[in-house]
Amino acid sequence: MRRRGAADWLALGLALVLAAPALACPKDCQCTSSIVDCSHRGLTRVPFNIPRNTHKVELQDNNLTVIRQADFRDLRQLRALNLAHNDIHLIEDSSFADATRLEKLDLSHNLIRSIPSGTFAKLAKLQEINLENNQLRCISADATDSSNQLEILRLGGNRLQHLSAQLLRHSPRLRALTLEGNPLVCDCHLTWLARLARGGLLDPGAVCHAPYREF
Repeated sequence: MRRRGAADWLALGLALVLAAPALACPKDCQCTSSIVDCSHRGLTRVPFNIPRNTHKVELQDNNLTVIRQADFRDLRQLRALNLAHNDIHLIEDSSFADATRLEKLDLSHNLIRSIPSGTFAKLAKLQEINLENNQLRCISADATDSSNQLEILRLGGNRLQHLSAQLLRHSPRLRALTLEGNPLVCDCHLTWLARLARGGLLDPGAVCHAPYREF
């Protein structure tokens, strides 16, 4: 039997490298460079084998209902995650904990009713969270404690009546908060929103529904 020479091993290694992306790409998805596009596929759960070097995952416009704790495990290079326009009603605790480099998270147009403590745990680099057009009634006061680089928080089109002033206590870089379309009850606990409005950080569409007035 002929022994393999250096050229043979090099050719074999090159073949394996070229074949790897095709093998790593989840079924029914399209993978280009570090982007995994699984949008508009009718998926009912997040694919299992998303490559670990992925920077961006597109999962919008599917039929996802639950984000499970293991769905994004080991995706430590992930920068952007789009989960908009699904039927998500539950996010298990620490579902995003391994995505420590995540900068942009889009969860808009889903059926999420609450954001408990720990939902965004360990996401220290998160810059933008979009939760618009869900069914949010409650957001934990410490939901964004880990996200000290947060710049944009979109909460419009929900069912929020109250919002804790502690929510943004660790977000010194915040430059935009949207609350338009929420039935806000403007008692003494929401005076901090008026200060944000005067500083130009609150979107002008946010109004108090009880008593009715603009900020």
